[in-house]
Amino acid sequence: LTGTDPAGKCDWFVGYAEGRNRRLALAALTINKQLWRVKSAYLARRAVEFFFRDSVEGRPPAGKKAGRKGI
Repeated sequence: LTGTDPAGKCDWFVGYAEGRNRRLALAALTINKQLWRVKSAYLARRAVEFFFRDSVEGRPPAGKKAGRKGI
């Protein structure tokens, strides 16, 4: 990746996350033609949130709404 092949601005992120009984290693690479549209750290954050979406304490599984307590 030289900035000319492929053409554009390169940005990368490498990370590792774990929670409860799940682990995730990931790498994200983005190449934007002229302007920064999406940075790799943002893309990686969204991937981690998606991967751990059902294991966040107090959060309902994806696609289900939380019930109202005390009503």
